[in-house]
Amino acid sequence: MATYTFTSGSVLQSGATQGALAGEAVNAGEFVYLDPSDGKARKAECDATVDKAKVAGIAVNSAVAGQPISYVASGEVTVDATAFASTGLLLVLSPTAGKCMDVGDIVDTQFVTVIGWSTAANKLKIDLAHSGLQRALNP
Repeated sequence: MATYTFTSGSVLQSGATQGALAGEAVNAGEFVYLDPSDGKARKAECDATVDKAKVAGIAVNSAVAGQPISYVASGEVTVDATAFASTGLLLVLSPTAGKCMDVGDIVDTQFVTVIGWSTAANKLKIDLAHSGLQRALNP
C-alpha cells in the first residue's frame, strides 16, 4: 500500500478549475479543503477534524499563503508518469497533509474521504465523496 506524492510540474487538469486564496503554502498535486473560518484553501488530511477531511479538490498550481490557487474538484487529472502501479486503485485522503493513499491503508479514527480512482499509470479520476465518518471497528 502507498501514500502518493505528485510532482508539482506533472499535474495537469483536463477540466474546469475552481479557485480560492491559499491559507498556507500549497503545492500543485496536493489535496485541499476550504477552511470554514476564512474560506481559504489549506492542505486536507484525514486524521484531524471533519472539516480538514472535506476535500475541495487537487491543486493544479502552487501558491503561498494569500496567493490564488486553482483546484480541480471533479474529472481527470494527469500526474507523474508512473504514479500508479495499476488502474482501478481506490484512493482516499491520507493523514499526511495534502496527500492521498490506497483505501487499504486507512485505520481506525481516520475520517473516510474518497478521492477517486487511478485510471492509468499517470491519470487520476477525481470523484470526491465525503463520509464525515471516522473509521471504527464495530464491537
